[in-house]
Formats: sequence, C-alpha cells, structure tokens
Amino acid sequence: MNGNGHTISNLWINRPNDCDIGLFGFIKGGRIEKLGVKIADSGVIGQCNVGGIAGRITDLGKIILSYSKRGVIQAKSGNTGGIVGYANGGFVLYSYSEGNVIGTTDVGGIVGRVNADQISYSYSTASINGYDYVGGIAGFAKQSAVTNNAAINPLVDGSFDVNRVIGYDTNALTTLNNFALNTMMVSGTVIDDVGGLDGAGKKVDEFKLKATYLNGLDWYFGGRNIVIIGIGDKAWVIPANSYPKLYWE
Repeated sequence: MNGNGHTISNLWINRPNDCDIGLFGFIKGGRIEKLGVKIADSGVIGQCNVGGIAGRITDLGKIILSYSKRGVIQAKSGNTGGIVGYANGGFVLYSYSEGNVIGTTDVGGIVGRVNADQISYSYSTASINGYDYVGGIAGFAKQSAVTNNAAINPLVDGSFDVNRVIGYDTNALTTLNNFALNTMMVSGTVIDDVGGLDGAGKKVDEFKLKATYLNGLDWYFGGRNIVIIGIGDKAWVIPANSYPKLYWE
C-alpha cells in the first residue's frame, strides 16, 4: 500500500487480550510506504506483537519511508515496537518513531523482536520501557541486519539485557554502524559506548546535522540513487535545528 504521503491521526486501539495489534495487524509479504501514523494519547494497546504501524510482518514484508509518533504503544506481554512489534523475514527501512513504547519482553524503538530481518536507515526518539530484551532500535535480534540506524532515545529502561541499540543480539554483526545518543539513560545510567558496539555516541546537536548521517551512516538525501528498493532518489531532509524528516512530510 502506498500512503502517498498521507497521515492517519489519533489512532486508538485497546485490545489487551489480542495479538498482532497496530494500524495493520499482520502484513505477510506486503509493502507499506510513505505513510504517517499519529497515535492518540490513549494509545495502541494489545497483548503481544504490538506496533505503531504493524503488529507483525513476515515473508519479506516491507515498511518504508514511514513513521509512527506521539501517544503510547504497549503490549501486555511480548514484542512491542514503535513501528512493528514482531518482524520475521521482513524489512523496516527509512522510517522513524517518536512517543513512548512500553512492554515486558522484546521492546524496541523501531521493532520489538526481529528474526532474519533488516532494520536500516531509521531512527527512534521514543522513550522505551520494558523488563528484558529492551533496546532503542530493537529489543531482541536473531540473525538479522540492524545497521545504519540512530538511537536518539532519551530513555531505555529495563531489568535484563538492556542496551542503547539492541537489547539482546544473537549475532554481533548486527550491531555494526549504528549511532546512539551519548546522554541516553539506560536503566538509570548514562553509557557512552566509545567502542561503538552498541552505537557510537553522538551529541544531541550532532543528530540535527546532515553530515552525521551522510558520513557515518550513509543515509540517502535528495539526489542519491536508491532505486534498488524502488523509492526514487531521496529519503530524508533535515529542517533547521531538527532531527531528520521524511522528504514527503
């Protein structure tokens, strides 16, 4: 589905006993692009697999050039994400999340749990709260590529396996080439990962500069060829003193 730059506003879902909860409950092999979702103050609430745009994606499903912002996204049990709750063999690219993401296990700013999946060229400024497997981009990653992202979350809070980019990662290669806010509170402690394994630390003002994304994360702005995924020649713009926005906003 091509959202053509439209935004769904005041999304409210209260189904605490059901799984696969989001604007789209379950995407199997489909594609969502150029779509914005603004969550109502009352939030999007489910039992498991809860996300701002989709509860679950599988079979090479894709979410591209889209965002979820405002409100609360919450799962009573597992798999909560700002964009997708559970991604199994899919893609989330050129997207971002804002707001609050709350869960128990597998809680992330972009995706709660990723399995054989890719999350790239995306960022989150959401506050993240969970119990175990909690991260600014993904809570739990297995055999996945989680690269070229920016974790700009002010808070990532949990009790076990809590980190700036990925809470728990079964393949260390997935944490390559990500940035993270160097003042992020991780379960009450500021951790500036000098080595960059869990996101090379950057100051908040650096995340408002195009050079940060071009030089360190290889992001696409106007004029660069990204036809490999069929979305034309641009993805991001940066307004003055702002985090990146999608070119169609």
